[in-house]
Amino acid sequence: MNALIIDTTDATFVSEVLQSDIWTLVLFWDKSCNLSKELVPVFNALASTYNQNNPNILDLSGPVKFIRAHIDENKRHYLDFKPGHLPAILLFKDGQLIRTTGDKEMSKTILLTFF
Repeated sequence: MNALIIDTTDATFVSEVLQSDIWTLVLFWDKSCNLSKELVPVFNALASTYNQNNPNILDLSGPVKFIRAHIDENKRHYLDFKPGHLPAILLFKDGQLIRTTGDKEMSKTILLTFF
């Protein structure tokens, strides 16, 4: 696990995402989904870039928590938020869903322009 990214489960989703008081970017993904497998390294690189080199890359003020939520370990919360296709990216602030995307055609460009 990348130290900059937290892998969550249904048991930890509330404390890591819904009770967080900072920006929280959640990637719902599945290891059987090829697009998910392609996006996870991009998500990891974004976390590294944001935290180490350029805290303004996402145009968000303050720290950002990066969460990977594998669908098999986060079924309840995936169903609660119904983000659509996998992979799906959700942005939270103070436990509130701010923005979401779930598009089969998601790419690095879409991820970086999501904001």
